[in-house]
Amino acid sequence: MMKNKRGWLRIVEAVFGIMIIASVALATYSNTTQSPDLQDYVYELQTEILGKIAADNSLRVAVLNIDETNQILLNEKVNGELPDNFDFKIQVCEINMPCPLEDVEGEVFSKSIFAEERIISSVIGESSYYGPKKIKLFIWEKS
Repeated sequence: MMKNKRGWLRIVEAVFGIMIIASVALATYSNTTQSPDLQDYVYELQTEILGKIAADNSLRVAVLNIDETNQILLNEKVNGELPDNFDFKIQVCEINMPCPLEDVEGEVFSKSIFAEERIISSVIGESSYYGPKKIKLFIWEKS
């Protein structure tokens, strides 16, 4: 009778040992697998948005002939593509000029700001819009 109790005790000990080893392995594995990096996510998002602007002829013309109305059109396009927890600013500049982040209110500069740019040139078949421009998209997380 005593031998049966010792056998069950060894089985319980083995099960607890396996559970401890499995939980340590699981905890280690979950710490090493990270969620997608914010920087990579924002870079992909910016590249996708700028690609859509470059592919749409009306948005290309808006970039090449930037004025207040076209700036609003670009802002609406980007705002529709961006998740709600991000804010943005679009700057359009000459290709040989720096394109700094300007006219931003609040505590933006205490956060990580991600910037990506693309050069937009003429629309095919419309030579009157040739002056190439650089569009720069700044994105940061909202507070």
